[in-house]
Amino acid sequence: MRSSRWPRLLVVAALACSGKRQPAAVSPPATTPASDAASTCRAPARPAASVAPTWVFRNLKLRAPVGLVQAPQRGGEPSGRWFLLEQYGVVHSFFESPGGEAVDARTSNLQDRVYVNPRWLGEVGLLGIALHPRFPSDPRVFLSYTARGAELVLRISSFRIAEHVVDPASEVVLLEVPQPFENHNGGHLAFGPDGYLYIGTGDGGSAADPFGNGQDTTTLLGALLRIDVDRKQAALAYGIVPDNPFVAGGGRAEIFALGLRNPWRFSFDRETGELWLGDVGQERWEEVNRIVRGGNYGWNLREGRECFAPERPECLEARFEEPYFVVEHPQQSPRSISTGFVYRGSRLPELVGRLIIGDYETGIVSALSLAADAGARSLRELFDGVQASAFAEDEAGEQYVLDYGGNRVLRLDPSRGKAALPQLLSETGCVEPSDPRALARGAIPYEVAVPFWSDGADKQRYLFLPPGESLAPLPDGDLEVPRGSVLVKSFANHGRPFETRFYVRHEDGEYSGYSYAWRADGSDAELVETTRRGQVGELDWIFPGPEACHQCHTAAAGRTLGLELAQLALPGQLERLAKAGALAGPAPGVKALSIREGSLEERARAYLHVNCSGCHRPQGPGRGALDPRYQVPLADSGVCEPSVLSVNGNRLVVPGHADASLLFQGLSQRGPGSMPPLATLRVDSEGAAVVAAWIHGMRACGRE
Repeated sequence: MRSSRWPRLLVVAALACSGKRQPAAVSPPATTPASDAASTCRAPARPAASVAPTWVFRNLKLRAPVGLVQAPQRGGEPSGRWFLLEQYGVVHSFFESPGGEAVDARTSNLQDRVYVNPRWLGEVGLLGIALHPRFPSDPRVFLSYTARGAELVLRISSFRIAEHVVDPASEVVLLEVPQPFENHNGGHLAFGPDGYLYIGTGDGGSAADPFGNGQDTTTLLGALLRIDVDRKQAALAYGIVPDNPFVAGGGRAEIFALGLRNPWRFSFDRETGELWLGDVGQERWEEVNRIVRGGNYGWNLREGRECFAPERPECLEARFEEPYFVVEHPQQSPRSISTGFVYRGSRLPELVGRLIIGDYETGIVSALSLAADAGARSLRELFDGVQASAFAEDEAGEQYVLDYGGNRVLRLDPSRGKAALPQLLSETGCVEPSDPRALARGAIPYEVAVPFWSDGADKQRYLFLPPGESLAPLPDGDLEVPRGSVLVKSFANHGRPFETRFYVRHEDGEYSGYSYAWRADGSDAELVETTRRGQVGELDWIFPGPEACHQCHTAAAGRTLGLELAQLALPGQLERLAKAGALAGPAPGVKALSIREGSLEERARAYLHVNCSGCHRPQGPGRGALDPRYQVPLADSGVCEPSVLSVNGNRLVVPGHADASLLFQGLSQRGPGSMPPLATLRVDSEGAAVVAAWIHGMRACGRE
C-alpha cells in the first residue's frame, strides 16, 4: 500500500536571487504557529530494502576513519581484536562486546611520522593496514602512510604489536613510492591467499595522469604491487615474488597489475580467492575490476570501456583488460568508488555472492551481482547517507563500512521492515490532496539571503516543525533540525511548478532526500525514482533521484543547507521565526550574507560560501585545500594556494587576474572541470561576475 503520511516535517524555502518575487508555484496557507498540531505533514519512515546499517563501536570518538581489520579470536576473548585507522595517524585497538561496543580500547599514535596537510586531509595521511597472515604468532602489522619529510612519499612499513597496540619503535620501512601530488595515493594493503602482500598505488595525482604513470612499467605508480614480506632479496627489505609479470624484465618486478588511476580499496573473496578492485574514475566512469596477474586496465589511455585519450590510437588495442563492471557519472554528478568484500556471511542470505561497494560522493552502498553474463550484472542499492572510506570483514564474513563523514563504523544488518514512499505529491500529507499546489496547514514560508544557484529557476521554501520543536542555533551559526523534520523546496519556471523536493530528517537522526516531478497539466507530481534529465520550457533540467541528494547535502556541512543564521537574517525574519516558536531563544543580531551589498570580498565570499562550501570544507568530499566558508579568514581559506590538481602550480586565485584563476575558471564554464560539478547546467553570470570583480580588484592574496 502507498503511504498516506510523511513524518513530521520541516520545510524551508527561499525565493531566487532575482530581486523581485515571482508568482507563487505553491500557495501557502494562512500563517500558523510552528507548534500547530493540526498539520498533516509527516516525514516518512526510512525506506529500506533488506539491509540496514547499525552503528557499532559508538563509544569510540573517531576522526576520519579509513581502515579496519580484525585479528583471529583467541580463547577467552570476546571477539577477535579490531585495529582501526584514523587518517591523522592514530591506530585504535579494541574488542567488540556482544552489544557492539568497543571494549579494552587502546590507542597508538604515529602522528610524528605521518604527513597530513594542515589545511585539508585530502588523500594523504595514514591510509592502509594489513595483519600478517600468521598473526598473532607473527605479531606484525603492515601500514601504509604518507611520510613526513622534504619529499612526498607513500611508505609501506611493518610494525610489531605489543600489549595489543602498535609499537612505534618497531618500525621497519619496506618500501617508499615517491608521490608527485597529494592526491591519488592509493595506499590500500591486503594479504592474498598466496600469503603475499598486495599494495595499491595511484597514478601520482593531479588530473588525467599528466606523466603517464598508469602505462609506465618503470614506475610503481598506477599499479597493484605484490611483495614477499617474509624474506629479503639483495638490497631490498622484502622479497620479489617469482611469478610477478616483470621479474624477467620489461618493468618493475614488484608490479602485479597496472593501468590503474586510483585503486581505492580491493579485497579477496574468501571463498574463491578472486581479487576485486575499485578504480576511481575521472570524467565519466567508475570501474570494478577483477584483477589478474599481469593485467593492464588501461588508464590513462582508457576510462571504463572508452578511450580517455582518443587522439592516441593505442587506446583501441586489445591488450587491455575490460572492466568487470562500470558505473557512469550521471548528468555531471561526480562519483568515487570504494570496494568492499564479496559477502560470505549468514545474516543477509540474499547478499551471498554479491560484491558490496560504496560511492563516497553519493553516499550510496550497493551490492553488485557477479554474473557470468555481463548483461546480467547489476547494482542493487542497499542504503545511503554513508561516505564509505573503507570496508571490513569479520571472522564470520559479516561486513562493516567506515563512514568517513559521520566518523562512524556501521555493520550491515538485516532490516526490521520496509517502508514505501508516496508515489504522488498529493499523497505526502504536505499538500492538499485535492489541490497539490496548496500546502498543508502549518507551513511557514521563508527566504534565504543568497540562494544556491539553480540555473535561474524560481524557488520557494517552507518550514513545518513537529509540535513543540524548534530550530536550535549551533556555535558555528548553523541550525539544528529536529528529528522527524523534512526540508521541502518547490521549483518553478515562469510561475509553473515543475519540481518539488523533500529532504527528511528521520527519527533515527539520519537524512534522506526525495523529489517529485510535476505533470505537464499541473494536476500532481510523481516520485523521481532515479536521476534523469528533462526539458522544462527553455530550461534543460536535472531531476535528482534519491541517490543524488547527499552529493550536495554533505555530512561535513551538517546535511541541511541554507538553515543557518546568516542565511535567514533578512530584515525581521529571525524575529518572526522566534515569535512563531520556530527558532529557539531570542533572535540574535546576525549580519545577513549578500552578493549585492558590502565589499567585493564580502559579496564574493558569500557566493562561494553558499555554492561551494557544502563540499569544500574540512572532511568534505571536495578535493583540495579550499575552505570558502564566509567565517574562515581569507588567509586560511585556501583560495590563495596552488591547486592540488594543477601540474604547473596554478593557483585557485591569482590576484588581479580572474581569467588565470582556477576558481573563476570553474565557475565560468560548464562541463568537465566546472564548479559546482553537479545540479547545474548553466553558468551563473551574476555570481561569476562578482567573483571576477573581487579577484580583479585584489592586490595580494592571503598572507602575501
